[in-house]
Amino acid sequence: MFNFLEGGYFLLYSIFVFAIIVWIISIIERMKIVEDKNVSKFKKLALLIISLLVVILLFVTVPSNSTTISAAEEYPDIMYDDDAVQIFTTIPFEVEQGRDYTIYVPDLVVINGLTYVEISGNNGIMKMAPLEPSPSINGYYELSFTAISSDYVHVTVMDLNQDGARQYVTFYGYEDLLLIEGLSVDTEPPKFEGDGIYFSDVNNPASLEDIQSTLSAYDDVDSDLTEDIYIFENEYFGNEDTLGDYDITFRVEDSSGNQAETVITVRVVDITPPEIEIIGDSTIYLEVHDSWDDPGFIVTDNYDDEVTDAGWDGTVDTSTVGKYEIVYQAMDSSGNYADPVTRTVIVQDTTAPEIALNGDSTIYLEVHDTWNDLGAIVTDNYDDDLSYDITGSVDTSTLGTYTLSYDAVDSSGNQADTVTRTIIVQDTTPPVITLNGDSTIYIEYGDSYEELGATVTDNYDSNLDVVISGTVDESTLGEYILSYDATDSSGNQAATVTRTVIVQNTTAPEFDLPDHVEVRNTDNLTLEEIMAIINVEDSYDGDLSGSIEVIEDNYTANIGVVGQYDVTLQATNQSGVSSTATFTIIIRDSVPPSFTLSDYIIPYEDADNMTQEEIRNHINNR
Repeated sequence: MFNFLEGGYFLLYSIFVFAIIVWIISIIERMKIVEDKNVSKFKKLALLIISLLVVILLFVTVPSNSTTISAAEEYPDIMYDDDAVQIFTTIPFEVEQGRDYTIYVPDLVVINGLTYVEISGNNGIMKMAPLEPSPSINGYYELSFTAISSDYVHVTVMDLNQDGARQYVTFYGYEDLLLIEGLSVDTEPPKFEGDGIYFSDVNNPASLEDIQSTLSAYDDVDSDLTEDIYIFENEYFGNEDTLGDYDITFRVEDSSGNQAETVITVRVVDITPPEIEIIGDSTIYLEVHDSWDDPGFIVTDNYDDEVTDAGWDGTVDTSTVGKYEIVYQAMDSSGNYADPVTRTVIVQDTTAPEIALNGDSTIYLEVHDTWNDLGAIVTDNYDDDLSYDITGSVDTSTLGTYTLSYDAVDSSGNQADTVTRTIIVQDTTPPVITLNGDSTIYIEYGDSYEELGATVTDNYDSNLDVVISGTVDESTLGEYILSYDATDSSGNQAATVTRTVIVQNTTAPEFDLPDHVEVRNTDNLTLEEIMAIINVEDSYDGDLSGSIEVIEDNYTANIGVVGQYDVTLQATNQSGVSSTATFTIIIRDSVPPSFTLSDYIIPYEDADNMTQEEIRNHINNR
């Protein structure tokens, strides 16, 4: 059972008893307040008796193996003399190394048998000596010693009882001395459990309470002394946020003054890895052939101001479409690896191919021509030798507009803009007109004109009609132009073909004259006078008598000369058709004979008119 009078607890025990008495008195006072509520005095008395019994019960808890010796006078704890210290308590007192001290032990502690005193400190026993059984001086026994080190010391008085067992006397200052029987000497220090290195996270420093809570102390006599552990030296304080090893010395002391120490090395470590933050997006899209400049990354650490052991793995080939990963890594000075951060770089081709036509985008074909596609060229920013697809067809035998579409897709699925070529199958060839019959037809005046017509041939159309313009007046001589035209379904105009119809008069005029005409040589008629009897009639021009031409005239030169003379006449109508007729003029002699004068005979009339000179020449030339 625990002894309330041991180890300085007597004062606490006395205070506790006093508090009980005060509490009982307060209860009684309250009972006076409630007297008007018919609380009997008997009940009050019973309550007081019960309280006194509780106090008595507390006092009888002193153990049976302890003996109380009569109390000494009220001694001071420590009395200083010039070179001595007088002590009447086991409370540790401080000594200085090399200094002499004198301990005065009251004679009342000397028990039958051998009594001696032990002076011990944390660094060991400084002195242990018997007390002589001689009478004390002024009621005290004297023991001197020299401090071997600066320390806190305890004074223990021991005695041998009749059975030879050691008994200990412990001082309690102002109180009685208690002799505890049957115990052995306690010189064994307490034992610590828990030493070595205690890791403390610099990011979340361990408290001293956390560190101390890992320790326990046990003593063979006092049992568990864990609650009595205290810090003796502390290098850790103030260095909680600085990496390194720091010693904390913990100390514990049992009730006999035996001390034990343990050193815990607090190793302040950094267990928090750095953090990597990439600059920019975690996924970046690049167009193939673009340049790649890594935006970089930022490394932050809870302890290091700058993390130098950082880098990345991975490359990006911007000339090749694909998915690339850049892994960023870092390690701080404590060897903590950051969680790798990955940036994905996708090199892609989003540029569509381009199609360029060979030749024009609009091509005109003549109907029935042969169509050979000119093709196209496909260029792409990434793929080579891309092919293209053509949709659509061309029927060159049928007029119309045909569209050919050219398409291409690259390996990334980019669709080129469709390019179209327009093929126009057309008919630009005009029809050809061929006249039936000659292009120039002659009809005789008075005859009827019968149209022979024309045929039309075309490279595309059939059964085209010919349009004839112009008329022929058979009753009027002339040249008539008939025009033949034709147009195909494409609007091609055939070259106009003409036929000339000539209404002509090819019938020669007819002469109405006698075979011969007789005249006398004396008539001296001119040919014109003779021709007055001749008529010429034309079927179209009518009377052409006035337009007779003399082709051969043997008469005019022989007018009056007897003989037969042929005269050939010609009549030409306005169509240029001529007819001739010959008749004979017979000159009959109706003149008697006459003289013929020589050249030397000048007619009268002429002679009368001759000049003298003419006459002279006439005579001379005769």
